[in-house]
This record gives sequence, structure tokens and C-alpha cells, in this order.
Amino acid sequence: MENNNEEHKKISGMYIPPELYLNPKLTLTEMYLFSLIKDLSTSEQGCYASNHYLSTRLFFCSEQTITNSLTNLKNHKYIFIEYNKTKETGNKKIKTERNIFINSDYQTLYLPLITAYTENVNEASKDELKEILLSAYNKIIETTTKFYNRDEHKNLYDIYNNINKEDINKKDINNKPSKDGLTTSDEVVQSDVNNLSGKVRKRYKDDITSYSPDIQNLYELWMNLGSPIPKHRITSKANHTALCALKKATKKFPSDKIGDAMLLYHKVISSAQDYKLNIKAPGHLVGLNEFFSFKLDTLTRIDKNNVAYGIQSWFEECSKGELYMERVYGKHKVEDEQPEITTALKKYWKEYISKEVPHSPGDEDCFRLAAKRFKEFMKKNRNNVALYDNIDVKKLPRDSKYIYEAIISVTDELHKVTPAWLCSDKMFRKRLPIYLIDQGMMDNEYDDIERDQSGLVNQLYDMYGG
Repeated sequence: MENNNEEHKKISGMYIPPELYLNPKLTLTEMYLFSLIKDLSTSEQGCYASNHYLSTRLFFCSEQTITNSLTNLKNHKYIFIEYNKTKETGNKKIKTERNIFINSDYQTLYLPLITAYTENVNEASKDELKEILLSAYNKIIETTTKFYNRDEHKNLYDIYNNINKEDINKKDINNKPSKDGLTTSDEVVQSDVNNLSGKVRKRYKDDITSYSPDIQNLYELWMNLGSPIPKHRITSKANHTALCALKKATKKFPSDKIGDAMLLYHKVISSAQDYKLNIKAPGHLVGLNEFFSFKLDTLTRIDKNNVAYGIQSWFEECSKGELYMERVYGKHKVEDEQPEITTALKKYWKEYISKEVPHSPGDEDCFRLAAKRFKEFMKKNRNNVALYDNIDVKKLPRDSKYIYEAIISVTDELHKVTPAWLCSDKMFRKRLPIYLIDQGMMDNEYDDIERDQSGLVNQLYDMYGG
């Protein structure tokens, strides 16, 4: 049966699920082969590509490698194979046409691998993490061999619950302290049994007073930030993970930098409506346990349309400063109705005020509003004879420099000038008209213009000065 049909020619790409790449017993070729089979599978027929076809699609590896890889994937319950025809060769019957199907249960079967990884990735060293994953893998193989039947889906969660988390916990690795000095032995972790469900729940009894003053202060700062910042129960694993992450962070960064990042994150997430953030979106509102690094399950829920996609952590983002957060994540309150004038105002800022143009959302709004008000000012006064003779209203971007010249005419302290000066009422009622009159470009008979969007003008003025 020829497999090079149109369906097989359309390959969208290869995504390796964590249930495979965390498996210490799979090769990279086997992981890619699984992804290729999943891509080629149809809803009813599965994947019916030949070994030759698969080998050409998979870096031109040998057909024998494909055969071995299929066998290993099948033994690990990731796939199952059904043969439809056989042919006789001498005294032997050889199975020919086949269909390869992805086992829809593989995610549940290998869930303990993900659990083992997420619970220990922030604490264990690389070698320890390998041992933890291997321990989890061995337990999975043991239980699936005993209990799993893909025709009896009811057994799936029984299998998962039969995997004793004590066997894959880091404390089983020689029962020694972790690399960062935080022990996970029975001195820190205790177990409680829920009398209703019979499930074992671990209790962590971290003594915050045993940590350095910097860690204690930062921990207390986070816990007192207020809504909507999540708080962790003192005996929870999330709280234990948070302390571990905090201890590692203080070894790399100054405590004041961490504290400033925490305060900025609280400021931003508390005003999510002013930013491109949504506290209900995955990865936007995090606890201290994820402030320095997202959990694996959180990362899997952050898609490409999420503003948190691709970032390392909110600590890293917030440590870049408030202007960065406002520029990257802020929402603008003013539409840019006169983009050419706005661009010109930024250009003239470099010439008259400073080589560095302010770029926060609030500053950008001031530039946009100044451009709009400048055009309205010039349009309203175009019939003024002196103004008409000296200023071409069709070249407003060029003539917007008069705003800066009006500022320079009244102050030498340019370091105090902010973009809010450009759009303020004082600019268009006093500074600009007086400058133009002094320069002979406007008659003394100047009528004060009406306030435009005064609420927004005053808000920007109060926020950014001017």
C-alpha cells in the first residue's frame, strides 16, 4: 500500500509532549517519531505510513531504526499497532498492512513524570532530577504492567493513585539536603492522611526564622503586598517552593532589586486594566512560588496569544523597570490622530530637550494629545492675519517645534520638562500664544481657546507634571 498520499505530504511540524521528553528511557529519534506519527494520524485510520516513508521523513534514518523505535514506543504504551493483512512466505505468515494509533491514555499514564518534574525542578540538581525521573519511570512501568488495559479506561486513575509519591520524592535520593541547602527530609516534610479520602497530604514546616534576614524581609514584603497577590499556606508545598526560589534568587541578585521588582509587579497586576494583563489569564497572576520561574503546567497553558508567552518570569520583566513595563505592557488612553505631528514632536524633543525620548504609555499619550491640540490650535487661529502670513498650516509637523521654543523662552531648567508640558492648558492658553506674539507671528488680539478634553489633560498633568 503506497503511503505518499496528499494527507501524508502535509506536515505541520513536530511538537514533543512533556510525557515523552521527560521519559529517561526514550531516544530523541523515538520522540520525533511519535510526533511524526501523531501528525500523520487521521481520526479513523491512524497513521498507515510505511517504515520507508517514515525513515525519509525522519532525517533519513534507517528503516531498522524505525522498526526498533516503533517497538519501544509500543512497549511504553505510547502507541498501539493493528495489522490488517498477512501473506504467507514458505511456512511463515508475515503481517503486512498496518495502522499505527496514538494511545489516547498516554498523558494520564505518564502524568507522574510531569508531577515529579514540577515538584522538584526548583530544588534538585540535574543529576538528582535525573534520578527522580528514573524512579518515577520505573514505578510507572511497574504499575502499568500489573494493571493497565487500554480497553478498561476506568483503571487509569487507579494506576496513577497506586504510584506512591514517596517513591519519586527527592527525599529518597540518599535522604540528603538539596543543592541549595534546603533539606527535604522528614524533618521538613510530614504527611497527613485525609480521613475521608484516605489520600496522603504532605505538610511542610519551614521555619522562616532559620533563613537569612534578607529572605525573611522579602518574604514578609510579598506576604504584605495585598490583593490580588496570592498568599501560600505556611505548611503548603507552594510556600516551601517559594522559599527555595527566594533563597536562590538572593544568591544571584541584590535584595533591593528583588524587592523593587515585587513592588512593581504588585503595582502592575493591581492595575491590570491599564495594562495588557488579565488576572484570570494563565501566567499573569502568580504566587511567590512562580514569581522567579513558571511551573511546567503553567507554561503549557500559555499560548502564543498570551502576553506572557516567551518571558522567563515576572521577576525578570519587572526588574527592567517601570518604564519598560509601561512601554511593553501598558495600554494607551489617547488615540494617535496626528501621527506625523506626534513623530515630529519626538524628533524635536531630542533637539531641544534631551537625546532620550520618554517612552512610557503616559508619555506617549502626552505626545499624542499635544499633536492633536497643536493642530486644533493652529486651525482655530489660521485666520489671524499675522499667523497666516508666517505659518503654513499644511506643514504642521515642521511647525510643531514652536512648542519647544515656547518652553525654552520661559525656562532654562530643561531637566524639569516632561511630555505633559507639551499638552497642558498652560501651553495652549499662555506659553505658545505669548511666544508667537513676541515673535510677530500672532496678533495681540488673541482669543483664549476653550478647554479640550480638560479631564484627560488634567489627569495627565497631575500624573506626569507640566
